[in-house]
This record gives sequence, structure tokens and C-alpha cells, in this order.
Amino acid sequence: MEKIRAIKNSDKLCWKCLKEQEGIHTLEFGPLGYGSGFDCCSTKIQLCDACYNESIPEIWSKKLVYDSAEDEEYDWCHYEHEDKIFQYFDTLPLEGQQFVWNEFWQGDHYMEAQDWIDYHMGILPHEKAKEYGLYSTQEIKAYEERFPKCKWPANRLYNDNSRGCWCPFGAHGDYNQEISTNISDECYLCKHYEERKKDEKIKEIKDEDFSDYKILVLAKAVRDKLSNREPIEVLLFTNYGTSSIPEDLLQAAEENPEGVIRNRTGAVISKLKEIRYEIEGLTGFTEETLKKLILEKGIIYSKQDHLYFYMKEGDTHFTQMKIEQVNTNRKWILHEYDGAESIQYIEDIDESIGLCRLT
Repeated sequence: MEKIRAIKNSDKLCWKCLKEQEGIHTLEFGPLGYGSGFDCCSTKIQLCDACYNESIPEIWSKKLVYDSAEDEEYDWCHYEHEDKIFQYFDTLPLEGQQFVWNEFWQGDHYMEAQDWIDYHMGILPHEKAKEYGLYSTQEIKAYEERFPKCKWPANRLYNDNSRGCWCPFGAHGDYNQEISTNISDECYLCKHYEERKKDEKIKEIKDEDFSDYKILVLAKAVRDKLSNREPIEVLLFTNYGTSSIPEDLLQAAEENPEGVIRNRTGAVISKLKEIRYEIEGLTGFTEETLKKLILEKGIIYSKQDHLYFYMKEGDTHFTQMKIEQVNTNRKWILHEYDGAESIQYIEDIDESIGLCRLT
């Protein structure tokens, strides 16, 4: 799809054919009051002679219509052909619609001209749409595609015999999982989306029971999240005595979120793998020759042993490190004995008395 560019207006520009001509008709509408599409709003349209005559000129009548005596008393009115006026606005090319509905619309809508066109073409980025307080194209698409097929929404039956469809994670629509004209943005990037199986019927739940259903679904989501966590890599100091962490790794730790293992995972692991100097193994090295190589190269990695070695200038011994993958779906501890660290898992023996063991 070719991108449409916003154009600059002039007094001679026709918003229908987008050509500059003499004798432009400028037609202004609003503001009116309650009952009109121009309630507290106004706009205008510019048409050349040819486009004006092709538009059925009588629709541009400024005659005001009151639908009842009460409307006349309160001055609630609308234009005689208001529906046809709005219909004609929508026949304009996007460049012309932008003038009518955005740039010259005096009300509660205003966007940069190109952003308005991009939004109506469906190509405005999500973040930009949110800056304007709009549902993004991505949110609308997710709602339209996901809500009718997701397994979690249930038909919600109210005591007054009205009914709708609600998802425990916030989205809602019409009965039988039909999308509503009121967009729900919760479907976009929802981590809980699962398609309903073909033979799985939509649940029917009374309004007073819906909160219980919501609690059960949210509790299941928490359990699933806890049982499906990704493994993580953790840096361990594996030799006895005092260990020191390289300055480069401390700086990398600033990129990690706050937490008790901030200095041992994430960006720290990535940096360690980036700056290490690899050797095949430790065969042929004495403690002194290994220290010399460490001071020369920085962090040494022995591929055969899966160990890292580091020491600062002035240290009398080197720090030995290793990276261990941790199964975060199990309870674990960072065990330390005289400076040497290891990962140990907690295993239940008898849950009824809280008895467990380290493995």
C-alpha cells in the first residue's frame, strides 16, 4: 500500500479533486448544540465549481431542524441534511478528509496532519497512537482477531436479563463473544491468550458468580506462570576464600533490574562472554603461569573446564568463576561454603509438616 502524504491547504484548493482553481466554494458548519453531529464542534469544506455541482448542492443547506417542541425550547437542532453532509465528508480522499475531520475541525480532535492520515491508513505506530490517547491499529486488530477466539471470555448474564461477554483479564464484548464497538485494548500483547477448542462451548456465568470465575482464572494464570519460568544463567564464585568481581562486570550489572542477583545474571553474563580470553584447557599451566596470563589478558576462560579466572593487580590469588544454568521452576538457594558457591535445589519430603531437603 502506497503511503499517502498530507498536503498543505490554500484558499484555491478543492478538497475533493485536490486541484487548485478559482471560484472555490467554502462551506462552514457548526457549532450547534445537543442533537447535532456538530454539537460544540465546527468544520468547513472547500469545493471547486465542478465538485460542488456534482455533490448535490441542496445537501449543504444551513436550514436548522427541531425534532420536537422540547428541542425547539432548548434550541436543540441539527442541519436539514446533516447525515448526507457527513456521508459526503467520508467520500473525500484522505487528504481532504484530513482537512474536514482534523485540521479544520474545531472540537476535541487534533493530530498532526500526517499522523491523522497514517492512523486512518492503519500504519501509525502503536506508541504514536497512544500519545494521542487513541486505540492503536495494533490494539484494534488484536481485539478483533483474538477476542472472538480466546478460551477465557464468558457470557455474563445480568439480573435485568441483559447480557454481555467478559474476559477475566479485562476485555469485554457483546454476547456470544462478538466484538463490540467499544474497543478493549487488553487483548493486545496479552500473555494469557489461548484459542478456544472447536468443541469447547462459551461459558454462561451469572453476574454474581463472575468474580469467582475471575479469581479462579487469575489464580491458574499465576500458577502457570510460576511453573513455566525460563531458566536463567547465574555467575558463581567457585574457589575458596575471598573473591572479587571485575570492574567491567560491575558496570554491566547497572543494566540489570534491581535484585539480589543483579551482579550475577543478564548483562553481566553477556559481558563476561564478550570480554573473555579463551584457552582450550589448563593442561601445561602452573599456578604462576596461569596468574601471569590472567594479568596479561584479563579474564581467562578454559573451554574444557567451563571455568573463568580473574585477578586484580596486587591480588595474591585468582578468582575462579563458572556460569550455571538454574531451573527457576524449582525452589533453589545460592549455597556458600568458605567462599565457594554452588546452586542447590529445595525438595519437599513431607509437605504436611514442611519437611524438605537440599539436593
